[in-house]
Amino acid sequence: MLQQLTELKQTASKSEQLRKQLENEVKLLSSNQKRQNLSQEEIAYELGLNQYKQNDNPLLLVMSVNKCNFDDAVVWLRDRFGETAMTQAVSQSALSIARQTQESIFAPPIPSPNHISIVENYLSQKYSIPQKLLKSLQQRGLLYASTDGNAVFIARNLDGGTTGAYSYSLKNSEYEFSLHSGSRRSIGWFHLSVGGSNSGLIKTAVLNSSPIDALKIMVRNAPHNHRTLYLTLDNENAPLPSEFLKTLPNVVVAMPEKRIMAIRKILPNAIDASKYKQQQQSY
Repeated sequence: MLQQLTELKQTASKSEQLRKQLENEVKLLSSNQKRQNLSQEEIAYELGLNQYKQNDNPLLLVMSVNKCNFDDAVVWLRDRFGETAMTQAVSQSALSIARQTQESIFAPPIPSPNHISIVENYLSQKYSIPQKLLKSLQQRGLLYASTDGNAVFIARNLDGGTTGAYSYSLKNSEYEFSLHSGSRRSIGWFHLSVGGSNSGLIKTAVLNSSPIDALKIMVRNAPHNHRTLYLTLDNENAPLPSEFLKTLPNVVVAMPEKRIMAIRKILPNAIDASKYKQQQQSY
């Protein structure tokens, strides 16, 4: 019994020591989590540096001294100073890099006049798109041929600024395209408006799945009695220019039912293309 009592006391003592150790670690972690600012002096001290350049980027400083990669530097900062201070240091580093780097300007693929006739014939024969429409797109800078012989469709924001480009290989199917490097996919779309007067207000927007779909639907809907916008949403995650679309009398969705339902959550008045066509025929 005396031996058991002694063992219990030893166990209790060890438990108390462990409790105090954990309590101290929790306090230290809590203190680190509350950090809002992490100075370069603190980082340099922890790295064992007595001299360093004042303008060093915190992450680059850790990576240089520890000879580690970005991920390891982030983990090192977290282990030494806590998650909040680490996040602040990473944000500071990212902001520093961003300020020192000029904003990239999108450069579309280089056009090749020698290949444009091949692209025209392909789109005209395979999708029955009139040559006149294709010529109009070329004049507006929305369609051309690249040096590798692909069809290039230009994406723009609603102000007309170029934001990206879709490249379609003539050897692939109509839905297979590649996004040109540097494209800013989330702020622009392939779009064009037709019908009515050029200065007339847009009354209808037809949302579709690809630039080629836009042209095919446009040909089927001709003639256009009022100004109509054709705008491509190339993926189910593509953003909608919802504030603009909410100002239009008609928003028509020429896309699969699943996509129509998702769009209706944002634009309740959006209607299926087949139903819109039936309405037009009944007038």
